[in-house]
Amino acid sequence: MEKDNFIQIKNNKSNNKKNILEFIGLIKFISLIIIIRVHIHSHDKELFFAIRACELLFISSGFLVGYNYIDREVPKTFNSAFKYYYKHLRTCYPLYLINFLYGIFSHRKKIKFDLTSVELFIINIFMLQIWSRYRTIVSFYNGISWFLHDLLICYFLTPLLLNGIKSIKTSLIFFIIFSITRIMVEEFIDNGALNIFDTHIHDGPIIRVLEFYLGMLIIPIFLRLKLHLDKSKNIFHFKIIFTIIPVLTTIILYYILNKYYFHLLCCYYVMIFCMYIFIIGYEYGYIQQLISNNILKKIMNPQMEMYLSHVSINRMIEKNKVMKYLMNYMNKEFIFIIKLMIIFLIATFYKKLLKERFSNLMDKILHNISEFIF
Repeated sequence: MEKDNFIQIKNNKSNNKKNILEFIGLIKFISLIIIIRVHIHSHDKELFFAIRACELLFISSGFLVGYNYIDREVPKTFNSAFKYYYKHLRTCYPLYLINFLYGIFSHRKKIKFDLTSVELFIINIFMLQIWSRYRTIVSFYNGISWFLHDLLICYFLTPLLLNGIKSIKTSLIFFIIFSITRIMVEEFIDNGALNIFDTHIHDGPIIRVLEFYLGMLIIPIFLRLKLHLDKSKNIFHFKIIFTIIPVLTTIILYYILNKYYFHLLCCYYVMIFCMYIFIIGYEYGYIQQLISNNILKKIMNPQMEMYLSHVSINRMIEKNKVMKYLMNYMNKEFIFIIKLMIIFLIATFYKKLLKERFSNLMDKILHNISEFIF
């Protein structure tokens, strides 16, 4: 990419930053709801959609990180990587820890005081569950911990990964290389070649970092095309077309997922999701005005808190005698809606009133520990 064009693309992105990627945010939120639903009420086909939702979340997260940081100079050092990692860790870990401790409390009758329990406690405290030798009970306390672990690894590697999106040529080469790598890994898994490793392949960071990076790598070509599309964005018919595109592509994606239900390997869905995220990123249409509504943004705002706490909140609801009685007279869908509303309210309460306080408390504790040690 020519230097002047790339600077122009970055300046263009900065000027329009507040008016783009709303639809991707909505897709992320819907993906989150799908995962929560499966953890609350699950059957095979819903599980399939939850797996796809996880892949979509990592790809879209990589895309958004690449979009936000392509025009920033981020030092490629361990210190820079750790700062970016900790920036996200401090906001997530306190809530993760609360839910982990509740997991221990809710399973207290099943816990035996032996070395295995100590090991489980340690790997949960440090979010190392996917490296555990206990495959069947790795998510015993909190089944969503693997997602946070992998996402934080992606964030830790972000300063290094950003090297690959400094030019279109480099990003395209890397996209081809890592796409082939992702496909080969999945083909090996499907043929049993990786069964010698007693690890959680699809819950582990290798595959998820690949998906995160693939989402990031499509940013340069996305911005180059956007530079040309911006010249026509004030044309009336142009807006209508880009109002239809995100809706139409979402319908097509839904059709593909239903048509090829469990008939394609994960890696091929990943390629489809990369194309999907690329297409829906161009939000020149009227639909963006609806999604940009402040009420909708507030609803989507506590999504990470909803994800981190939904397992524990669902356990509390299931154990509540009043709720158990009422649920006997409700259908499955209505029960899910009620649970989702409760999860949303508690997550919103935590984010508004407790999140920053717990984050600051974590800063102080770690600062005191580092001073004591060093």
